[in-house]
Amino acid sequence: MNKINCILILSLIFLFSCKKEKQSVSDEFRSMKVFDFETEKSFPSNDGGFLLLGPVSFSKMNTEGKIEWKKSRSYYNNQDTLSYFPETYCLLSDNKIVLCGIDYYQSDFNLFFQLANNKGEIITKNATPLYREFPNVSQIHARSIIRTSDNFFITGDYLDKNNSYSYFIIKTDNSGNILWKKEYLFRNSSYEGKINKTIITTDYNILMTGINCDSAFIVKLNFEGNNNWEKYFSGSKYRNEATNIFISDDGNYIVTGYSDLSSSLTNYNYNFFIYKIDYTSGEKIWSQTYGTDKQDYCVASQQTTDKGFVLIGTTNRQTQTQTDSKSFMYLLKLNSQGVKEWSRNIGEDYGLQGLTVVPNADNSFTIIGNKQGYGNSNVKHTIFIKTNTIEK
Repeated sequence: MNKINCILILSLIFLFSCKKEKQSVSDEFRSMKVFDFETEKSFPSNDGGFLLLGPVSFSKMNTEGKIEWKKSRSYYNNQDTLSYFPETYCLLSDNKIVLCGIDYYQSDFNLFFQLANNKGEIITKNATPLYREFPNVSQIHARSIIRTSDNFFITGDYLDKNNSYSYFIIKTDNSGNILWKKEYLFRNSSYEGKINKTIITTDYNILMTGINCDSAFIVKLNFEGNNNWEKYFSGSKYRNEATNIFISDDGNYIVTGYSDLSSSLTNYNYNFFIYKIDYTSGEKIWSQTYGTDKQDYCVASQQTTDKGFVLIGTTNRQTQTQTDSKSFMYLLKLNSQGVKEWSRNIGEDYGLQGLTVVPNADNSFTIIGNKQGYGNSNVKHTIFIKTNTIEK
């Protein structure tokens, strides 16, 4: 065989393999875009796009996955002693954006409140001295900010100097000035306590969910910040963390997260869970768990138009001593009673992690997440995915 024929055969083999790889990708999603920055939180915007908050950036993405603008997440003064790291934000009806977080000045910390226009440019800035409000705190986080008709609620958690965990709610005026605050110790305050999601209900109450001492935590407060009820739900072994809460079509609450169901002391067995919670008592109406033979971490969820639910998260192999760097997205569809209709593993060869899922009218899904960097699982890149239409 001469040299020209060898080159021709090798070229045909290469083209065939490329075509085959492209087909395998299209079986999972119709498009995927990768960006050179990491996203920690993402929220749908009023125009169908997304706002993305990452370790070093804040950006706006449109419905087709194009970055419209991108801003630095941290700001420094001339002496580099004052830094602001927004931890959460909310979108106003006029497309302005309120950024909220904690800024640290030497050994003190302040509540950081910024108003930005629809291009992420700062309009006004206000920093309230939280170290005066919480004098004995060593760590504090602003987890959520929610707009009401005439003010804002800010929720979060902190660790005090006695190593006790608490959660808080703050009411501010439109400029971020504190009107009042309420603080509550977690039930097991000596162990980790964290708020992951806060929402306002249709009957003007506030729901917060997260984790405390390896138990899923849910609390209902009224608009004065007083505690209506507080519930803790344990898993079978180690960690039971609630990552999202929303109101179902019948007015009750849906809580999703992940739970360790293993019986072994050396291996984890994390699976997705979903609880339906009675809105008056906070008790479970029903609950379900789902998973693969790997470790499944539910990050986000949403109700679908057929009154069912879609959950998304990350799956990988993990023990107490080793983690498989090849993670992928796990997309799960349930009916209105929490019964599994289908599931999909997305991007098994790409190291993908799901953060947000939005159902589309054609039974496809738009997903925001991260992709692990080649050769370094600590480096992450934002991804935008539109799946193909998914049927049962």
